[in-house]
Amino acid sequence: MTQELLGTQCALATDGSYASIAIPAGEWTVTVNLENNTFSINGEWPIDTIVPEPYTGDVYILGEVNDNGGWFPNVGVQMTRNAQNNVFTATITTAGENDGYSYFSFTKQLAENDWENGGWDEIAGYRFGASVNDFEVTEALLGEQLQLIAQDNAFKIPAGQWNLTLSVDNMTLVIEAANGLRGDVNLSKDVTIADVTALIDYLLSGDATGISLANADCNLSKDVTIADVTALIDFLLSGSWPVVE
Repeated sequence: MTQELLGTQCALATDGSYASIAIPAGEWTVTVNLENNTFSINGEWPIDTIVPEPYTGDVYILGEVNDNGGWFPNVGVQMTRNAQNNVFTATITTAGENDGYSYFSFTKQLAENDWENGGWDEIAGYRFGASVNDFEVTEALLGEQLQLIAQDNAFKIPAGQWNLTLSVDNMTLVIEAANGLRGDVNLSKDVTIADVTALIDYLLSGDATGISLANADCNLSKDVTIADVTALIDFLLSGSWPVVE
């Protein structure tokens, strides 16, 4: 809740989610209208806004990353905290288990028990993720600040290797391709039919001048072959990368 939202009608969630409202210390009047599922808050905004302490705990990535085996409340990839600017970083690999995509979110704490023994309930209050569920990360969103909220909404991302930079203090996430842009063979910062031509030219000539072999590994086989041409054409036709076996 910001000062600009005081007195404004805000929507209440009706999907059973458990997100809370964050507001500075003070005395507030809260009005809830269950007929149209809205609420408003009135009061005097603090002159000296309280600055919260930076988060210095742990952050774990949950979901289909780094061969975790799927979604488990007691298994996660721990992110590395950079004390200088208080952001958390990690490099993850996604295999595209679900029609070429993988899913992940975050938690500040892992459970002691697995999902069959109440593990998800143990960490319900520690989980956070995308602003909407199944938030698809497209090439246009790489490098952009994505908003996080205190819910278990998952990010949906294609198969590949990705660098994540997360700020718990600002609740933002930046995702970048770890090895450049998959399929961007000619380094144009876009994936088009011109990349197919560049890839075929390389396979015929063996001359890698002006191209990225890392980006040319379209099927993530760690080698560049005619199979990558097929994968790249499939992507241009369908808009999604083939599932990696």
